[in-house]
Amino acid sequence: MPVDGDMGLSRVTVAVKRVDSGAVKADGAVCPPGAARAVGAPSSLGAPDAAVAPGPPGSPGAPSSPSSPGSPGAPASPAQPALPLPAPAYAGDAGVDLYAAADCTLEPGQRSLIPTGLAMAIPEGYAGFVLPRSGMALRQGLSVANAPGLIDSHYRGELNVVAINLNRDTVIEVKRGERIAQLVILAVPQVNWLEVDELDPTERGEQGFGSSGLC
Repeated sequence: MPVDGDMGLSRVTVAVKRVDSGAVKADGAVCPPGAARAVGAPSSLGAPDAAVAPGPPGSPGAPSSPSSPGSPGAPASPAQPALPLPAPAYAGDAGVDLYAAADCTLEPGQRSLIPTGLAMAIPEGYAGFVLPRSGMALRQGLSVANAPGLIDSHYRGELNVVAINLNRDTVIEVKRGERIAQLVILAVPQVNWLEVDELDPTERGEQGFGSSGLC
């Protein structure tokens, strides 16, 4: 287990690999390499689309060719600087920032799978949790649709963020290199499940929502 102590604090080493953002799959559709996958945008009838599949090249609504210079969602060119590796902004921070590896436009209420260009090997006994950045959530309404997004220790694919625009009428333009979410690595115990006939009694018992008061 790659864990060491430092002034009584545990540290864990996570191997990180830069990857070329490949085809992103969502709802069975495949987007061009490096393109962010947008789903759930309101249609002209006001109902959310289950999936927005790209049409043939050149057709209305079809994505631009990823090889076209400056096209939306185009993969990084060799001239573009490498994205920063995860690192805490301040000593002792629990989370590290994740950066967008592709441009993405999020319409109001829309969600999109945004690649980070990173894959990682989280040690066994730990897991990664993807959370919204508080500043982005407050100022722009950018959040993570499945927060906290879970990364298991045995996953080796690219880390993607399921971003969502929580605004009602404001478009969010995410640019490559922007910080879009944060990652927290936590220890997770291996659980043995034991079936029993009765559970041990507690003061709360089976009282559910509102059991401690409404205010």
